Amino acid sequence: MKILITGASGLVGSALVEFLFKKGHVIQCLQRNKEKDPERIWDTSILEVDKPDHVPFDAVIHLAGENVAGGRWDAARKERILRSRVDGTRQLVDALSTLQIRPKVFLSASATGYYGDCGNRDVDERSALGSGFLAEVCRQWEEEALRAEQTGIRVALLRFGMILSPSSSSAGRRSRI
Repeated sequence: MKILITGASGLVGSALVEFLFKKGHVIQCLQRNKEKDPERIWDTSILEVDKPDHVPFDAVIHLAGENVAGGRWDAARKERILRSRVDGTRQLVDALSTLQIRPKVFLSASATGYYGDCGNRDVDERSALGSGFLAEVCRQWEEEALRAEQTGIRVALLRFGMILSPSSSSAGRRSRI
């Protein structure tokens, strides 16, 4: 399969790229926009079908977003957390919707923060949206991802909880599967 991945340098992304590559999949990492246009998050030029060597993507795995554990949540940081997820997902879905041959599936990261503070209550994907900052971020984030369904792409939302890795630290070492 040919798979497009965002967030490939993060804890989950780096381990996933390594794992999928070893399984024989073709991996393309979507990079952040290198131009100075603050409105464009992604360099979507790799999606362009007019390139002679273009091969459509079978799947897109969207893991990118500001690290929620990377510092104090002041107003500016909360805005970066929200914008990196909502705007980034919107721009990615918009770019995918322009493709003549679209991927079959779009796996989009989200978080168990969707459920809010549940205490000891069990939750699953049928549980209601919670309240609070992370719940609102997840609501908007997932809403943007689900727009891909309107273009015929199957969407799977991945609600991750805290991810721990023995080979990871706040210094940024990468995990291994």
